[in-house]
Order: sequence, then C-alpha cells, then structure tokens
Amino acid sequence: ETIILSVGRMVREKGWRDFLSIAQQVVHRQPDVRFIWVGDGPDFDEFKQATLQCGLTGRVQARGWSNDVASWYAAADLFISTSYEEGDPLVVREASAFGLPVIATAGENLVASYPSFILRSPVGITSSFSQMVWQILEKPENLRRLRVAALGHHTAADGDAMHAEYLRRIRSLAARQVLSSKGGVLTET
Repeated sequence: ETIILSVGRMVREKGWRDFLSIAQQVVHRQPDVRFIWVGDGPDFDEFKQATLQCGLTGRVQARGWSNDVASWYAAADLFISTSYEEGDPLVVREASAFGLPVIATAGENLVASYPSFILRSPVGITSSFSQMVWQILEKPENLRRLRVAALGHHTAADGDAMHAEYLRRIRSLAARQVLSSKGGVLTET
C-alpha cells in the first residue's frame, strides 16, 4: 500500500477539498493508495463527512492533531500540499527532509530551491495533481529516485547546529524506513 500524506490545519485555505478530489481521482485508478491528512481545525468534522459522501472511507483518513508528526512523515511515500495561500510552507521542507517527494501548490521560490524532488501544481487544478501522482507511482524507480534526491538535498550546511542535528535524526529515521519498508538501496555520503 502506498501512503500519500498531507499535514496542516484543517481549514479551507489548506485546500482539503482539493485533497479529497485528488484522492478520488487517484484511488479510482490506483486502489492500493491511502491518503492521510494529519492536523485538526474547524473543518475537521466537515472533512470527515465529505470523505463519506465521496465514497472514500478506508482510502482517506483524517488523523487529527498529532504530537508525533515525524512518524507520519516516516510512514509516508509521497507528500502533497494543496494549500491556496502559502509560498514556502514548512511542512514541505519537513517532508522533503524525510525523503518524501512533494507535489505542492507552493510558490516558485520553493520549487527553485528544491528542483529535483518538488513538483509544482497550479492551485485548484486537481487533475494536474492527480496526473503527477500517477506519474510518480506508476514506476517504483520514479519514487525511489525522488526519495533519494530529497534525502540527498538536506545537509548539515543547511542551518545551525540544532537544525543540522534535527536533519541528521530525520535522515536516519527516513533511511531506515526506506530500506526496511521499500527494499530500496540507499547509500550515505
């Protein structure tokens, strides 16, 4: 099973309706995919109701608030950010530090900073997101290549000592997860 993750506050501006639309399109073509949204907010109950109405029970999960978001990143295969109003979301940087390829509506600056593993989709165009998901998932080597690129991008030079230690721990967890659950080969440099 492939896990596609999003993390954020459950509000309209985060694009949760688009998240559900993307899930609907993807699971129609690839039923072995599960979508998980980690985060709480005023639209949480509405999200759960919309999941039922879309017939996505069992394929989409709203997990609510989590004190251990790192475990969700480590368990996921792909990260999507459907936010309408963010140019450089922290969750995109966190996901990529865990070796997750990212499809985001993020601004061009973020994509320019991480060109090898972040794909940009126009806001509100869910068919574009879905097409990118299919392209990544249709061949396991696509997903592996993007994961290795994401992990390789983050180095201790990216920030101060605390940030470097944080990245070291994330990379260690992510590398173990990639190797154990995907059977991939990853080499540390």
